[in-house]
Amino acid sequence: MNIFGFDVRRSVKQKTEQTNLTEKSYQIVRDNRGNILSSSNRGQLIDIDYGIFADGCFGTNFVEMFKYIGEVQFPITYITNRVKNANFVLKSWDKDDVIFDENNPVYRLLQKPNPFNTFSDLMVSCALNYFLHANDFIFNPANSDLLNSTSERWRYTDRLYSLPSHCINIIPKSYNIDVFSNTLNISDIIDYYRVSSFRKNFEAYPSQVIHSRDNYIGDFTTDYFKGLSRLFSQKWTVANLCAVYEARNVIYTKRGALGALIRKGGDADGNIAMTDDEKKKLREESQQTYGITGNRDPYIIHSIPVEYVQMGSNIQALQPFEETFNDAVQISGAFNIPACLIPRKDASTYDNQKSSEINVYDSIIIPYVTNKLNCLNDYLNLGSKAGCYIDADWSRVSILKADEQKKQQTRQAITNRCKIDFWNGIITLNMWRIELGVEPVKSDSIYDKTILQMDSDELEKIRNILK
Repeated sequence: MNIFGFDVRRSVKQKTEQTNLTEKSYQIVRDNRGNILSSSNRGQLIDIDYGIFADGCFGTNFVEMFKYIGEVQFPITYITNRVKNANFVLKSWDKDDVIFDENNPVYRLLQKPNPFNTFSDLMVSCALNYFLHANDFIFNPANSDLLNSTSERWRYTDRLYSLPSHCINIIPKSYNIDVFSNTLNISDIIDYYRVSSFRKNFEAYPSQVIHSRDNYIGDFTTDYFKGLSRLFSQKWTVANLCAVYEARNVIYTKRGALGALIRKGGDADGNIAMTDDEKKKLREESQQTYGITGNRDPYIIHSIPVEYVQMGSNIQALQPFEETFNDAVQISGAFNIPACLIPRKDASTYDNQKSSEINVYDSIIIPYVTNKLNCLNDYLNLGSKAGCYIDADWSRVSILKADEQKKQQTRQAITNRCKIDFWNGIITLNMWRIELGVEPVKSDSIYDKTILQMDSDELEKIRNILK
């Protein structure tokens, strides 16, 4: 498994009589600057090698990380699972009514964008690529020349596919082109997208691709056209996780001796070593006479004074569970997932988790879906001329529905209180509006007066406003 340039491979070795359970050889290879290039820790059960890979391998590494490391997979699947909760609908441009029309090609596209996916599946795949690699690509297999020449792409789009973003290279028309020109379109800058996937290489042209990117920094030293994955900032956090999991595995599989029995006490020259006969007798008594099964004695009585010495580290000393949780918090934080939402033994209160999940919807999930649909509507030329557009309806999401009901109840309580205060001459209409989170009216002075400051005509006007 390749992770941030670390190649983690596990191979189970068969136990043989020649295997020395306490023997370890640790090999480290460094470059001319002293950086560790590879190391191997060879023991009875596991062989893990770490090697620095060449630049450009990080894309496939992110896939491996997502597949095998739960702390990486959790925040991304947390987002993508909630993207799927949206109800994607086609709406009329004028009235915002939901359209159910089998004869409308956009409606058919929403039902089944390709033979493998529903539209929700397509959006989830896009979100997975976006948050894993900072780029997602939707591919339209229709003729590129036709798509270039029409102003109604929605009429000629029967299929949409989500492409694996780590398998795509963006090829510009020229590496010397002025990307900041005010006269060039995307097709004047990008020649094609080279797709290497599904055991097939093909070229997709700008008119066939919808590209969205995260963390775009316009770095000319790398791929100028792509976003930068958030996981790059977690390089050492993930490396830390690998080290902790290896240490836990070593302890659980009991590689090597757990401790040693040595003679207690000695003479003026120091400790006295046991003789071979004493060690043999001590081992036979411990293994044959004492134990918790059969008729063996649970209490050890030796004629030789001994003491036990711990060898190596144990779970309590290393505290790997605290370490892995701290690493999980760091990784989830890169995706704006609060720590209270990470599954753990001492779970947070329900109310805390509920408010945090609502915040994730408001700050991450809904903005991503909205932006993606805006790009899709723009690409398909949907809008006023087409008379329709694709939208996401979140009303069936129970946690958002409950939150909206709570907001309405709070708003109604504020309105009832402000209404009493206003008619008692305590507050103005603008003060009422501010309490409700609405912008104050500055064009009419009556909104800044209490009823005690108004004349009869103004009072009549107020009554009409409040009706």
